[in-house]
Amino acid sequence: MLVKAYWYAWLAICAIAVVLFVTDGLTELGLMIFGFIAFGMVFGGMINVLPATIAHPTPKIAAGKPKISVTPLAAPPMVRRAPTMHV
Repeated sequence: MLVKAYWYAWLAICAIAVVLFVTDGLTELGLMIFGFIAFGMVFGGMINVLPATIAHPTPKIAAGKPKISVTPLAAPPMVRRAPTMHV
């Protein structure tokens, strides 16, 4: 949902900028304001949209007894410590 709202907000901002540019109403002050808005939109997208876009849903596990195949391992061989010299 946030992704759609984010793209619609960008679409609205760009449409307003185009209308102001065509009607010769986009002054330097307006460009600065649009720059601040674009800056906020980029970082808002990183905070809100990016995590939802790159996150993967967790796989659903079927109810019931899990099927696990286990093969027993051989017991490790006993390791003797090397004798130490006490001086």
